Amino acid sequence: MKKQTFKWTLEIEVSEYWVADGFDITEENVQDIANALNPYAIEGEYRVRILQTPDPETVRQAQGY
Repeated sequence: MKKQTFKWTLEIEVSEYWVADGFDITEENVQDIANALNPYAIEGEYRVRILQTPDPETVRQAQGY
């Protein structure tokens, strides 16, 4: 029997200055954020995924690439 899960949908807005300095949320580092919020959870008790990201080309341009 599968246990019930609860869903939080996160929205993070970041100043263009942070993006220009290299800020970027990825599937890898969003997991690190979740681990920091819930350090006692074990594998399989939660999952994190990104629902939407800004246009990668726009991010690269802001970062000077």
